[in-house]
Amino acid sequence: MAVVEKNDEKIEEKLKEFKYLIRPTHYMNYDAESKKWELEIHLPGINKENVEFKLLNDKYFLKATRDQAIYSINENFPFEIKIDSVKGEYKDGLLKVSGDILDPLESAFEIKL
Repeated sequence: MAVVEKNDEKIEEKLKEFKYLIRPTHYMNYDAESKKWELEIHLPGINKENVEFKLLNDKYFLKATRDQAIYSINENFPFEIKIDSVKGEYKDGLLKVSGDILDPLESAFEIKL
């Protein structure tokens, strides 16, 4: 038997406002030689205040709202990134995020033979 908590009425009312769940157009480019990556996510007509973007060293999450729509994406990077190198910019409905790819052998311990 499962225990289910009753949802808060305010949350249910908020969710009723939205009718559309949209996966935004996005592009990922990276160069293994230079160890650089860049991500572009298209969010037409969405104000900067309505955009939430989070990332970890191996994945990212975006949620943005406009009128009756929620734009949402949650994906993994095909590599690990250096969190401290990440830069982002949002202008005219285009989110651009870029940074460096983490070299897995950068902090490896070398054994002398």
